[in-house]
Amino acid sequence: ILISGTLDNLRSASIAVMGERVHVAWSKIEMGLYEIYYRTSTNGGNDWRPLVNIISNNSINVDNPAIALTGAYVHLTWQSEFSTNQAFISYRNSSNYGVNWGTNQQLTIGDYRGSPSVCASGNNVLIAFQDDMYGNKEISYMRSTNSGGYWIGGLTRLTNDPEVSIHPSAAISGDTAIITWMDNRYG
Repeated sequence: ILISGTLDNLRSASIAVMGERVHVAWSKIEMGLYEIYYRTSTNGGNDWRPLVNIISNNSINVDNPAIALTGAYVHLTWQSEFSTNQAFISYRNSSNYGVNWGTNQQLTIGDYRGSPSVCASGNNVLIAFQDDMYGNKEISYMRSTNSGGYWIGGLTRLTNDPEVSIHPSAAISGDTAIITWMDNRYG
């Protein structure tokens, strides 16, 4: 089933499933810049609700969406790029299975931050991302204990390695979070 409406100009995608509910977000180029789109199914992907444009902006690229679910909450994060050396992490959530969406939150500023991964369990939400603010590619994260309403203590640096650390992936169960990443410390 083609849920994006077209195969033209698609880029990265993320999927999350809970029971019969399927949630998909992807980036697509429109008028020269990437936008984030979302669709959901309540019956295992047999039928899909209307396409939602989560974020469009005529001055910056938005890419690399990541999606997570917990209860009725859908958590969505992505990177927004001003230039090849400046990007920030953005976040938006829905408290009713993706029917309505809250406002966009810009979680980071300055330098280059990208490749986000999001996970959620109960009211806990964690976003891990590549962070270039230290003069090297490292992994940082942010966490919320109230479903994305407030982010505790800003960002936390996870890695500190002379080699690059990239492509984080995060998972959470209850209060226990696991973050993996790729690095080149052994050559």
